[in-house]
Amino acid sequence: VTDPKAKVAVLVAVVNRDLLASAMAVRQEKEHTQALVRLAQFVSAVCKELLVCCDKLSGSGCEEERKGRELFNAAIPLLLQCSAHDDTDVSSATMEFVTGFVAALKKTEGGLD
Repeated sequence: VTDPKAKVAVLVAVVNRDLLASAMAVRQEKEHTQALVRLAQFVSAVCKELLVCCDKLSGSGCEEERKGRELFNAAIPLLLQCSAHDDTDVSSATMEFVTGFVAALKKTEGGLD
């Protein structure tokens, strides 16, 4: 799917933030590192796609832009939780998105200095 509106619609339909948060909490309690790595990779990929889509839809005022931003804002705490994880495999799974996001923030007007 290359159309940002269609991609956001698919991500909103597929990604359940509460389910991901619950799965992450259970995996952390039982120390399932490999499962946490996969969850971190998934959350990172979703955030990356949502960031690109929301950027393309920025200013359109369409429903997909709003829903995409809502899902992105809901997924960021999970991503930060993964990036702060004690296990380096889990935290490393988010670094590509985190570095890309910081770079994008630096490019924005009034972004990071």
